[in-house]
Amino acid sequence: MHVFVHKNLSNHRNVKLKQIWDKMSRSVAWQRTASDAVSWNQDQALSSTIYILREVGPTSYLLKEEGLVKKFKVSLGDPHTCNCTKFSKERNLCKHICWILLKKFKLNRHHELSYQLGLVEREINGLLKGRKNNERIIDSKPDSIPTDKDGTKHELEQRKVTNDDVCPICQEQLLAKHQPVTYCRYGCGNSVHIKCMKVWADHQRQTTNDNVILCPFCREEFVGHAKLAHEFRNTMNERRNNADRLDCHNGITCRSCNMIPIKGKCYQCVTCVAFHLCNTCYHNRQHLHHPFVFRLKKTQRWRAAPTREGNGRSMETLLGPVAHELQSRELNENDYELLLQLDSNGDNSGVPVDLAGLPEHIVNRIPMMKIKRGSRLLAAGRQCRLCLRAYTVDQFVRRLPDCGHIFHRECIDKWLTEDHRRCPIDRQLVQDHHKANSTS
Repeated sequence: MHVFVHKNLSNHRNVKLKQIWDKMSRSVAWQRTASDAVSWNQDQALSSTIYILREVGPTSYLLKEEGLVKKFKVSLGDPHTCNCTKFSKERNLCKHICWILLKKFKLNRHHELSYQLGLVEREINGLLKGRKNNERIIDSKPDSIPTDKDGTKHELEQRKVTNDDVCPICQEQLLAKHQPVTYCRYGCGNSVHIKCMKVWADHQRQTTNDNVILCPFCREEFVGHAKLAHEFRNTMNERRNNADRLDCHNGITCRSCNMIPIKGKCYQCVTCVAFHLCNTCYHNRQHLHHPFVFRLKKTQRWRAAPTREGNGRSMETLLGPVAHELQSRELNENDYELLLQLDSNGDNSGVPVDLAGLPEHIVNRIPMMKIKRGSRLLAAGRQCRLCLRAYTVDQFVRRLPDCGHIFHRECIDKWLTEDHRRCPIDRQLVQDHHKANSTS
């Protein structure tokens, strides 16, 4: 027993000595807390869409930020470096370095290593080990891909997408984003966002002049350029109906309820960068400490939003006891209308409350159809955005009444009956139109 205790104390002392040595031997001073500038850049990193174009060694990356032409090279070390203008001027952690630490290496923003200006070898080795544990283990690839007599390769089946699967290019969870995916046909069968793969493939073609797209997972042939472009066009056509609406603010997400895109009035914080709220969440008195501007249509100019302070009791105060009462007892079918009232008070300025899913009889009223041969849903790239699997002939699907998004019947029924009452793509409330029509 004494030997065991002595050994533990010795190990603890050795760890402490190594930590002290790391702090003394680094080329940049140890940061006790994250500065305001670093914290702001972390916010920027978490709200930006950034793509990994290439890994130049285990700790160096070539990045592309959505909407920008310039590419950025980030290297982790002692100190970290980036070739962006902000890092060159301030010599502080820019959002690209923060993105690698927070998204690629999955560090919590409050972790002491997430805001250091550099990391020593032992700390980097720890990050690499943690990344290896977090990344999906790719099953053994087939020794050879079956081919026809004319040499045409047979495609592999898509591997089932799980909650742990992350896009290797944008580092977002696949099932959480509900964005369409493609998959490696000739190597591993793993899935990647179609949009991300298009960015990856375009970079490969520009730098190597090679018509073969390599998989970011297994480095085998992924899919042909023509097929990927066809999938990409089909997914863009699917979004075109929403894009044509002037009151649909494409690419903008409500930072409170995650509606994407925001439809109707869109509110933008004057102080924070890329902080938006939908009409419901704005009138629910979210983010009160900063002023806002708003617009109804994307072609309009931003106008100063009315203040929300000093207007008496909020809807949350008025409806809070009702929501609390519902949470403290079993729900029944008669509570559905009350839930809708809590979620929207008629002028789209109510309080979103996620207390329960839809009753089964409401879900069963949502229009259902069977996929037939020649259906547009069978086009390359079209898929259920809940399970991220392609549609097939004779499957049953449901079309949500307001937004028109289509899902596998099993997928959307499970989503709506298990604590969701909104479309998983654009967060629109699923209404009971059958009852509305019967009472009109």
